[in-house]
Amino acid sequence: MKKLILVLVGMFVVSLTAHAQWSNTGTLTINGTMPAIIQINITDNSTALSLDSAATGVVVGSISERSNSGTGYVVTVESANLGELVGGTYGETFAYSLSIGGANIDLTSPATVSDSTSRTSATGITKTIDVTHGVGEFAGNMLAADTYSDVLTFTIAPK
Repeated sequence: MKKLILVLVGMFVVSLTAHAQWSNTGTLTINGTMPAIIQINITDNSTALSLDSAATGVVVGSISERSNSGTGYVVTVESANLGELVGGTYGETFAYSLSIGGANIDLTSPATVSDSTSRTSATGITKTIDVTHGVGEFAGNMLAADTYSDVLTFTIAPK
């Protein structure tokens, strides 16, 4: 019985010394990960344009851009109707101009809104979206009474 107790005590002592790593210094590594944040937020002001008279710089919304990509980011916009408002009933079209953050945007093909080589602040960058249009005419006649629309699709991607 004494031999069994001595063997168990010996095993316990060996176990303690195998796990204890005492030293006069020690280190601790602390790690953290920042996920990629590449986001846009579109605010639609729900502004209904009055097409019976010309208008300049009507604020229809805003875009907020936020990115922590170390190589920068690109924001593009694409118009479903290539920069024209299209009537829902008769299909008549009416051209308009778009400005984002004061820069004119050509909507006849996908266009670059922002091309940044750096990241934004945590709160991002916000730009207004403005529309300018003339008096509503189609083929020399006044536009038909209808609801006219276009859909803009914005995309953000890291460089």
